[in-house]
Amino acid sequence: MLKILDFDKYAGQRVHLYRNLHHQDVGRFSIQANEEMDGNIRKKVVGHVDRAILRNVTFYVSQSTRTRSLATGQNGQRTVHAWAIGYLIAQDFNLEEIPGAIGIRYNYKEHNSYVVTATNEPVHRSEFFAVYDGQAFITRAIVSPCCPKQLSLFG
Repeated sequence: MLKILDFDKYAGQRVHLYRNLHHQDVGRFSIQANEEMDGNIRKKVVGHVDRAILRNVTFYVSQSTRTRSLATGQNGQRTVHAWAIGYLIAQDFNLEEIPGAIGIRYNYKEHNSYVVTATNEPVHRSEFFAVYDGQAFITRAIVSPCCPKQLSLFG
């Protein structure tokens, strides 16, 4: 079920972002945030997006789940085991507003981490991470009115 993200509620919060395996064909991503449920803090899917920007990002791949996915083949592919964690700063932007964007990807059959699309160089952290209509990018700069509190260039 598609859940519209309440951006104003989660802007600036630390979130988990991963490709939604049920909506891969349209390039949708899921966002999880910590929510209080029954007096406990738990991660919960709070929305689905086509576009988002995270700041101060770390990329994770669960190697044990990846190994199980490799062993089970196509069925295991539907297990989320790779995600990015960072602070949600934007949802409505154009790709042109991200200078120097570098495409990245993750394919559990080929790599044990996220990699730069052009070079297969591993990626573990990034200042900014953007997902845009099914594609993923890292960059060190955002120069855009999309993120008025986050305008900065990093040299």
